[in-house]
Amino acid sequence: LLMTNGSLIFCPGPRSDRKVRGGWLAIVASLSLRLPLVSSIERFYERRHRRANDVGMKLEQIRWGILGCGDVTEVKSGPAVMNRGDGGDDSRVVACMRRDGAKAEDYAKRHGVDRWYDDADALLADKEVNAVYIATPPNGHRALALKVAAAGKACYVEKPFGRNAAEAREMVDAFAAADLPLLVAYYRRRLPRFVEAKRLIDADELGSVTSVDYEMTRLFQPDRDHGWRADPTIAGGVLFHDLGSHLLDLLDFLL
Repeated sequence: LLMTNGSLIFCPGPRSDRKVRGGWLAIVASLSLRLPLVSSIERFYERRHRRANDVGMKLEQIRWGILGCGDVTEVKSGPAVMNRGDGGDDSRVVACMRRDGAKAEDYAKRHGVDRWYDDADALLADKEVNAVYIATPPNGHRALALKVAAAGKACYVEKPFGRNAAEAREMVDAFAAADLPLLVAYYRRRLPRFVEAKRLIDADELGSVTSVDYEMTRLFQPDRDHGWRADPTIAGGVLFHDLGSHLLDLLDFLL
């Protein structure tokens, strides 16, 4: 609940089961992420070439390599960066990688990806790849991101960005030094409900924001296997980092 002088601005409703949620995420995330994500990388390269040559140069196509093609790439950012045959060819996935080669091959075949690898260094050496989407668990983000920067490629990292502030700062510094774009996979800023909330706040239509009250409506189930998300050596702040980071990003956006 976001309150302004006691007036309710918005209250996101509950979501249904994983099957329905996955389909919803694939549609909304693709629509929400594709244009701003692709455009931000294109604009970066235009600015860099303009600084170097005093002439603007448009990046004709962003050719992605995905490191860690698991579930999140099926329903969120994966659909956003793929060329879905909608008439646009500004972004497509040309390579994917997973340590389990059979699963990487399966992903490539199902999504029409040209090449698959079972080694991250092999994907980073792929000359056709000019942008990398890191979709591994958080404990792999720092090492892989530093390799992407060293390879001279743009990078898009799943959230949570790192396990702690020190890892995050090291990644940010590496890409700043290499003059390369580094983005984090927060898609909720582009969802219509939050865009409207932002408009209302910026227009001061409901007065000044006086408080923010956040409640996690999906109950934590101690007897459920939460996988790596419950392991602090992998996830950092466990579920708070994985789910709570969305809230922190939204507050940064809205306020």
